[in-house]
Amino acid sequence: MANRPQPAWEKADARILGQILAAQNIVFALPDATRIAEFYAQTLISIPGIAGCLICLGGKSIRAGELDCGICVACEKRCMQLGEHPIAITASSNLRCALAERPDMHCIAIESTRHHFGSFIIRLDDTTLFQVYQPFISNLSSYTAITLENRLQQRLLEQARADLERKVDERTRDL
Repeated sequence: MANRPQPAWEKADARILGQILAAQNIVFALPDATRIAEFYAQTLISIPGIAGCLICLGGKSIRAGELDCGICVACEKRCMQLGEHPIAITASSNLRCALAERPDMHCIAIESTRHHFGSFIIRLDDTTLFQVYQPFISNLSSYTAITLENRLQQRLLEQARADLERKVDERTRDL
């Protein structure tokens, strides 16, 4: 029987995979995009192969680890100019951080089919190790996007309900 190559996921440390899974589940308890970004920044730099990261989320840029970046200030200003609630930008906006173009960097978008919420921008110190965990990190970004999309839709629904209640109160008073 010939030796078959070991799949990349089998090379992953179970403790790291457990940590990524736990990070995925804790998002529900975090109150806003800033806290989510801070949490993920600390989670991602603990993964082998990652030396530093920049989490751009909700108009904020959070750095962790070894990452020298002057660009995030410009990214943050651009996000803040997008409006009162910069947490969600239309998915077709083509917004990207210039850091993602560097060869030692990897960018994973946090986006749903409708909105772009931000990015995990990761500085690699070992591409081989990172490739083992990259699918799990991509899954983490998708999960984060779904969570943020649900929060956005809930906020929009609450606003619509409040508007409807206000209109009913106004009309009731008029009668």
